[in-house]
Amino acid sequence: MKIKTINFTRHNSNLFDIDRLTDINTLLDPISPWTAVSHFSLNKLLGTDIELVDYDDAKENTTDILELSTHLFYALKERDWIRDKHILITNPAEPWILGIPFFDQRDYLPKVYDDPTLFNWVSNTKSFTIVSDNVDPRLAKKYPDINWVHANVWEQEANTSRLIPEWLEDVDIKRFIKDNTHNNKKHDFTCLLGKIKSHRLDMWFKACNNSLVENNIIGSWDKHIINPKYESNPLQCNDRDVKQQWVTQSKLWISMETFPDVGSDLYPITQITEKTFKPILYGMPFVINGSRYILDALRDMGYNPYTEIFGDYISKDWSETNDNIIHIINNIDTYDWGRILQIALYNYKTLSGKNRDIYRQRLIENVFSARNT
Repeated sequence: MKIKTINFTRHNSNLFDIDRLTDINTLLDPISPWTAVSHFSLNKLLGTDIELVDYDDAKENTTDILELSTHLFYALKERDWIRDKHILITNPAEPWILGIPFFDQRDYLPKVYDDPTLFNWVSNTKSFTIVSDNVDPRLAKKYPDINWVHANVWEQEANTSRLIPEWLEDVDIKRFIKDNTHNNKKHDFTCLLGKIKSHRLDMWFKACNNSLVENNIIGSWDKHIINPKYESNPLQCNDRDVKQQWVTQSKLWISMETFPDVGSDLYPITQITEKTFKPILYGMPFVINGSRYILDALRDMGYNPYTEIFGDYISKDWSETNDNIIHIINNIDTYDWGRILQIALYNYKTLSGKNRDIYRQRLIENVFSARNT
């Protein structure tokens, strides 16, 4: 039994709602989802060869796991053919599923897609698995017939050289953490605000109102917020390249995650991205404005999220969470920095101890577990 990716071609265009494919052209070219399997294939994430199966053969296949992207599944005119099959829907780098509305203040998508029929046939399949970058525990309660699997792509990336800046190459990171995790620094915090979102703008205004901007590293490459402490070089185009002073001259890392907690009954999202794994990799204590389940998710992944130091500060209201973070900043020198260093070393050890084979094995086990239920 294998994972086989359904190979839709232009000859299968009659299966799809062309308007829906056109609607998502800001995410992928409307034609490329039919042929560009490398965009979503789970086998690519696993580092194994992609095995394709034509749609006509897939209709008769009731033994293998049949994979298609969330874009393709959403755009299908009819989904009754998935009856009695093992279906795998993949969107490994994102937390959302097209067709299920979610709350996003900035609306990366051109509109909030809503297809009430999306999961109508799920209960008629042998198994139905969705792989996405979403670790929210509410998913299984809201959609109990679906096997939800966390792709965890950003933790995997943090375990490669991609997040190691040039100034940290060939450095003993454990030694670096011991030398740099302390409160004898000129800046209280680093906060990378990125693209405009409500919880990030709220943090900016609260930092301004509390006189926390001038002497700290807070700003955005998106040019809606300019702060020389964040960006001395006006050519900064993103936060992938971490500047040395963001780490060595700052006491605390504030992670303004992609999705904060919004208290909505819509599709729930708990996503942990590189915004949080960066401070773990560099040995910095951190706080997060994200889903209220994100700290528990980090514990489940083996990390210490510093709640014994900073308390349980994430609220159902992202604005209140920012208030709590401001309180932490204002008291940053009062915390136990000896214990903070111990946690920083523990978290780095936890991250560095997870190799690619472990990720692959867990992902495979979680995907195939649905077939055995």
